[in-house]
Amino acid sequence: MKLSRRLSMIASMVRRCHSVADIGSDHAYIPCALVLNNQCAFAIAADIAKGPLEQAINNIEKYELNDKVIPVLSDGLINVEPTDCIVIAGMGVITAIEIMEAQLDKIKMAKQVVVQVNKDPMTLRPLMMKHAFMKIMTTLPFHLMPIVAVLIRLNNAILDRFFNRKMMIMCVYIITTYLK
Repeated sequence: MKLSRRLSMIASMVRRCHSVADIGSDHAYIPCALVLNNQCAFAIAADIAKGPLEQAINNIEKYELNDKVIPVLSDGLINVEPTDCIVIAGMGVITAIEIMEAQLDKIKMAKQVVVQVNKDPMTLRPLMMKHAFMKIMTTLPFHLMPIVAVLIRLNNAILDRFFNRKMMIMCVYIITTYLK
């Protein structure tokens, strides 16, 4: 499956895990690619609109992934079961923040969250501070396009490492791309 550069970048940031939920999935390209490339065993392709969800169903059937990629009609994460990784991509920063704040419990349960907003990713900083997320790393992984990637985790994860082996780590990658 051939992905655009933007979608390839997003998919490359997903660490190998059991389950992924792609919020605002449109065509289900990311969930299908992740399953086909064995980056996850199971994926959810969620969208708020029926039209894009029908396109997702067509692609899921095209790649014969009916038992591994599940389409879900959902406003953000509301109808989505908790997963190891959550992808929120291809939308405005305000919409992304609203999705995360509306279902913060599911965001905190995920081991990894990949967020790609269409512009102004620094607007996510107050959300990270409000919910005690801590920036760990910033990288510029691709020389072909301007991208900012920020890895964060819960502030209390440092203390948990010493007292609890089940440390909760939150990884959020903020990607800004200027692709045409």
